Amino acid sequence: MGRKKLPASTKKRRGTYRKDRDAEPAKFDLSIPPIPKGLRPEVVAEWKRLAPLLSKAGLLTEVDWLAWTLGMHAYNTWIQVSEELTETEMVVWSEKGAPYQHPLVGIASKAWQSVLKFCREFGLTPSARSGLRIPGDPPDEEDEFQNHVNEGTPK
Repeated sequence: MGRKKLPASTKKRRGTYRKDRDAEPAKFDLSIPPIPKGLRPEVVAEWKRLAPLLSKAGLLTEVDWLAWTLGMHAYNTWIQVSEELTETEMVVWSEKGAPYQHPLVGIASKAWQSVLKFCREFGLTPSARSGLRIPGDPPDEEDEFQNHVNEGTPK
C-alpha cells in the first residue's frame, strides 16, 4: 500500500538519492531487446525509435525486456483493435433491440490503459519525466534564468 517505491536510478536522476537509504543499483546490460515477430510495422518503428533512446538514458536494461515487450504488445493490440473499430459501429444492437457496446471497444479500452501504464513505467509521458534528470539533458530554463540573476548579484 502507499506510494510506489522509486528505483534508485530515478532518485539519482531527480537528485534525491541517498546512499544511507538505498542500495547501490545493480549494473545491467543496456543492450536493446530483440524485436519479436508478429508486431505491426508501426509498433516495430516505435520500438526501433524508442529503445535506443531509453537504453542510452539507462531506462531500458536487460532486466526490463519482459516489461518492455509486454508494453509493446499492448500497443500492438491497441492499434489493431482501433483499426478494426474504424470499420464497425461502436454500439451494436441485440436480437431484442437493446443497444450495447461492441466488444472491441472494451478490448481497445483495456489495451489503451495498459499502454498508458507502460508509458508511465518507462518515462514516456511528460508527467512521468517530470523531475528526472537524464544525462545530456539541457539545463532547465528556470536554472538559466537564476544563473543570469545570480551573475548580476553582488557577492
